[in-house]
Amino acid sequence: MHTLIQYQLVRGFHPLIEDVKSPKIQGNISVCQAFDLAIQLESDVTASLKGLIQLADSEGDRHCADFITSTFLQEQIQSTNELWHHLTNLKRMNDNEHALYHYDKQLSKKFAYDIKGMNLRN
Repeated sequence: MHTLIQYQLVRGFHPLIEDVKSPKIQGNISVCQAFDLAIQLESDVTASLKGLIQLADSEGDRHCADFITSTFLQEQIQSTNELWHHLTNLKRMNDNEHALYHYDKQLSKKFAYDIKGMNLRN
């Protein structure tokens, strides 16, 4: 987000920042449902980026289209792909609590965080 704001400021624009709507969740959800929602949010962001690229192309602003593509689009595709891999692995476990525990432990090693400060240690 910071990179996009800086880009807009350098080009002489005033960024308009809107909030990202969170999905409406009724009660508790499963891990698979949480990953489904995360994939949907990532897909929405990717669609917005593609729309911005199309708008830039239609206005003849190749620099903006290239900036969005090279800076954000590749990361979005990789993030969505990673979420799909996690979801596939979780579905293979078929709600086996022991398998979920070990998968969670494996993820916590890869994405370690400090609970007190909520800061990533990577």
